[in-house]
Amino acid sequence: MSAFAEGSLAVAVAASNRDEAIIASGQLLVASGRVTPEYVEQMLAAVEEFGPYIVIAPGIALAHARPSEAVLSSGLSLAVLANPVEFGSHNDPVRLVFGLAA
Repeated sequence: MSAFAEGSLAVAVAASNRDEAIIASGQLLVASGRVTPEYVEQMLAAVEEFGPYIVIAPGIALAHARPSEAVLSSGLSLAVLANPVEFGSHNDPVRLVFGLAA
């Protein structure tokens, strides 16, 4: 089984802020059957609580949340943003937003 399921990649994704970018990567995980919509809310809550720690390298974010029952199977998504957005990190702006379900 591939880490990237069918439907888990998107390019030229429109997002005007950090939350929209995270939601985009999370919705790809939902669409590919990896998580429930609740997990996307958990992803947003993690960044709200802990800050932009998910920006792991210049231009790259790895959006995720703690393991939970909202994860149906492990996998990844990738949203390539049409225009980079600010996350509040020294590695801003972000253009690649990976979503991690584990």
